[in-house]
Amino acid sequence: MNPTRARFLPYAILHVAVLLVYSSASGSQWGGPNRDFTAESTGLSSSWKDRSPSELWRRPLGIGHSAVVTNGERVFTHCGNGEREAITSRDAETGAQIWKYEYPVGFKASNDAYGGPHATPLLTDDRLVTIGIDGQVHALDVASGRVLWRRDLVRDHRLQIPQSGYAASPIRFDDVIVILGSGAGGPGALALALDDGRTRWARHSFRSSHASPIAVRVGGRTVAVFHGMEELWGLAPATGDVVFRSVLRRGAADNVSFTPLWRAERSSVIISHGYDSSGAREVHLLAGNDNLIEVNERWSQRKLRVEHGNGVILDDVLYASHRGGGFTAVDANDGTRLWSERIPKATVLAADGKLFVLDESGILHLVAADRTGFRSLGSVRVASEPAWTVPTIFDDALYVRDRTSVAAFRLPK
Repeated sequence: MNPTRARFLPYAILHVAVLLVYSSASGSQWGGPNRDFTAESTGLSSSWKDRSPSELWRRPLGIGHSAVVTNGERVFTHCGNGEREAITSRDAETGAQIWKYEYPVGFKASNDAYGGPHATPLLTDDRLVTIGIDGQVHALDVASGRVLWRRDLVRDHRLQIPQSGYAASPIRFDDVIVILGSGAGGPGALALALDDGRTRWARHSFRSSHASPIAVRVGGRTVAVFHGMEELWGLAPATGDVVFRSVLRRGAADNVSFTPLWRAERSSVIISHGYDSSGAREVHLLAGNDNLIEVNERWSQRKLRVEHGNGVILDDVLYASHRGGGFTAVDANDGTRLWSERIPKATVLAADGKLFVLDESGILHLVAADRTGFRSLGSVRVASEPAWTVPTIFDDALYVRDRTSVAAFRLPK
């Protein structure tokens, strides 16, 4: 049986951006079902010394950094050329195009390197929900590519698109799609109905960022967590009511792309900033009075500042790429830096107890999850520079997106 055709199980795990995606029976999205950048694949080889990943197919794309999503039989991508964007469905086994939907865009990034869509599509039930570089939201029928509904966030909600374009990926809560806003003249967050795209709520004016929201459970309730430019917000998905609000810093001039990592066993989130001295921190969320959540910092440190990438937690160790280079391991319980290895800026995902680290030059590193030091288990070139998008793993299939192409590989077992 071909692994890319195999039926898959729901993930008990989940992130982000740039960015990796995993499949579940209910959908595939940025960071996976629980957005923690961990795949459920098992039986993968612990060494690429004798056999490394083999390329199955490669196809050219328009520009962009949106990640691949898959239902096992098809892979879906989002790309652009500066004037138009395209959403495509391809055969997972061969890469052959099944359908393509194109539409015009009204925004151009200030730097060509940031061109094309950044947000990763949400594949849920029978539809694919995408957000383009200019804030256009589309819901497409998965089978045919037919447009089910469309919204323009700039026109409808006065979103101000940042100079590099809209980047945060959508997330589903029951019958709504929750989306990060801009907070500059428009809402900081909003929710659209999954069935017809109508606005359920659009509220608050916090300065938002490129970081995608996540879902957490605190005190028996589900909360949408937003990592804004200066504050961490928790909102009720159904209404947009504030559940908590915590100041992280003031007067920030940079941007934030780190998708928060939820630690259910400690009821906390870990975040990181790349351009100032605040570094990484763990924030504890505790159910309080009046349906509100109390927020307290557990630790903070300056030796892990994630610029554009994501992080993953495995066996109480946080792994991520420090700004300026250096793949870094940090004790997730107290923030102590354990080690750092000179690898170019990278994204990371965990699968089968190992780390798959894609650096921006296009080299994929297989790395042992070891708190005592960096141990390489092999490496192979899979993409061209810049490779800023977290790969997707489905069973033993690896999907890689760089700025202008998409490719599939078979991982050795």
